[in-house]
Amino acid sequence: MEPIFERIKPGGEIELPKEIMKSLHLRVGEEVELRVRDKEVLIRTGKSIVDKITGAIEIDPEIGRRIIEDEEIEAQMFED
Repeated sequence: MEPIFERIKPGGEIELPKEIMKSLHLRVGEEVELRVRDKEVLIRTGKSIVDKITGAIEIDPEIGRRIIEDEEIEAQMFED
């Protein structure tokens, strides 16, 4: 992606262009982490993809219990 230049707005605000929002899978209102390193501002997304999809689907508690049991059984098989 080519560099994009933005002007600092009153109050120190910088607008993230739509292309950057899209490439980082960000939505309006999401939290990002800002850091300063060697005179650069780094922007890191606040959530992993797992965090973003958590709660997006509902799993029957019984199915969830079976999944956990299956993973525990599989882990025990590899311990031997």
